[in-house]
Amino acid sequence: MCERVACKRVIKKFIFITSKTSYNRGQTEINILDTCLISKLEGMIILQSENIYNIEKYGKPVLNSLKFREALEQCHHHSSTVGMHSLNVTFVALGIGYLLDKFHIRTNTRALVIGCLCHDLGILDRERFPSNSSMCRLHPIESADLSVFFSDPEDRERVYDICRHHMFPLMATPPKTTEGWVITVADKVSAVGERMLPPVRRMWERRNLRVIPTETTYNTAA
Repeated sequence: MCERVACKRVIKKFIFITSKTSYNRGQTEINILDTCLISKLEGMIILQSENIYNIEKYGKPVLNSLKFREALEQCHHHSSTVGMHSLNVTFVALGIGYLLDKFHIRTNTRALVIGCLCHDLGILDRERFPSNSSMCRLHPIESADLSVFFSDPEDRERVYDICRHHMFPLMATPPKTTEGWVITVADKVSAVGERMLPPVRRMWERRNLRVIPTETTYNTAA
């Protein structure tokens, strides 16, 4: 309840600042349109708060590891790092899990969080792979092997499946679990968003800020 009240206060302040018709002479009355907006934004904020809580609760073994610290420093998808990509995938996967729950399709949140955070740990030190194709083929196996050290015995099979088969359909073998399919979709969604970020940001600056980015502004090295 306190979280819901806090969300309403934040969102009302946001509407007061951004909307020309939010408040009438300083009154706290808001119109019907703003009420709908508050309801939608409130739901989004509470869902994200729940996702953050689940990541902190279940993901601590991975987040506090030296491997994940390395992941936060290795560039990935041009505009991100392995660690940030893994966090992005986790948020998307938890959102998909939330939607599936509405259709009474249950997912194991703990296994989902651990699997998402571990799924690309096998990419670390990518220079050791002779080619990009070999990295795509081998890193799921290494990620799955590493996930064993971070998962509980009852979740180990699910987490292994998440990491081992998240490259489907680039790799022939599909996931065997619901959680494995969830991260397969979440990984693709996150990867597309991360790869599109630099071009979109450049276009935004050209059109709205009239700034032509230079090569030093955007490092597109993989």
